[in-house]
Amino acid sequence: MKKWQGLMGLCARAGRAKFGSEAAVAAVRGGTARLALVDGGASENTQKMFRDACDHHRVPLRVVPAGELGACTGRDGRMAAAVVDEGFAAHIVSLLDTENTH
Repeated sequence: MKKWQGLMGLCARAGRAKFGSEAAVAAVRGGTARLALVDGGASENTQKMFRDACDHHRVPLRVVPAGELGACTGRDGRMAAAVVDEGFAAHIVSLLDTENTH
C-alpha cells in the first residue's frame, strides 16, 4: 500500500472525506473541499465534471490509478472523494506529487 492510500484510509475513518461523485462535487461547489480525488477508471464525463468544478472553485484535483481509491477506503468501486480537512488534503497532495515524480 502506498503512503497516500494509508493516509486516505485514515481520513475516511476520521470522517473527513465525502465519497461518491455527487457528494464530492457538492463539497467542491459548496466550498468545503480542500482536495478532490478521482479514480482513473471513472468515466470521462465524471473526470470532466470534476476538472471543471475544481478549476472554477480552485480546489486541487488529482486523478489516482484505477481501483486505488476504493482499495484504500475499503470499498471497491468508489470513483470520487473530496477531502474536507486542510491538513489531510495538504499531506495527501504532497505524497501523491512525490510518488508521481519518482
